[in-house]
Amino acid sequence: MTRADLLVFQPTLAPSDANKLAQANLVQMHFLPPELGGDGDFGFGSKMALAGLRAACSGDVLDVAQSQIGAQELADHGNDGPIVNLYLSQCGLRGRRLPWCATKVSWDLARWNENTAKPLPFAPPNTAGAWSFEEYDGSHGMRCIRRANLKLSDLRRGDIVMYTFSHVGWVLSVSPNGTIYTVEGNTNEDGSRDGYECIKHVRHFGQVRSILRLPFPS
Repeated sequence: MTRADLLVFQPTLAPSDANKLAQANLVQMHFLPPELGGDGDFGFGSKMALAGLRAACSGDVLDVAQSQIGAQELADHGNDGPIVNLYLSQCGLRGRRLPWCATKVSWDLARWNENTAKPLPFAPPNTAGAWSFEEYDGSHGMRCIRRANLKLSDLRRGDIVMYTFSHVGWVLSVSPNGTIYTVEGNTNEDGSRDGYECIKHVRHFGQVRSILRLPFPS
């Protein structure tokens, strides 16, 4: 089953060989954790993986980021679980109690860059450290603006936003009153930097440490 086939694939409600084949390809393309593929039962994880692939082919990395909304850790909230391990593996990590907000951003970038029609002409940032995205400043046209020189008007949709409390996510939009709408992993509704899910968030400019802007092709 090719990528083109997956883009139009309609899973069957009951487990099937077609579902198994789609799952196997999604695993190979690093959209689906191996633990959630192969049984032919196209559940939440498989549907999210397929949505991720389709988002990556749409041309907007934020579509990939938002396709993962609803991804969660295991019930004990120990920074563990098949989908969390998929994000961690992007940076060569696996194990419990590891923060995954930055590996989720890195995973978004990698899956988008591998599948979009207009990829970056260089390997995108790939790091497990929330503030480590700052280290890409000046590389391949990437630009980091740190707090001392950062104004609210500098923030744009598609920026990687780093917070003062060692956390990272994507900017979706910015309000003139200082409100920033984001999508983030390893957080929850109360704004924790060690939460258990991927959700949209409302942050404030005062929480921002820096941003990294990538030269996405137009």
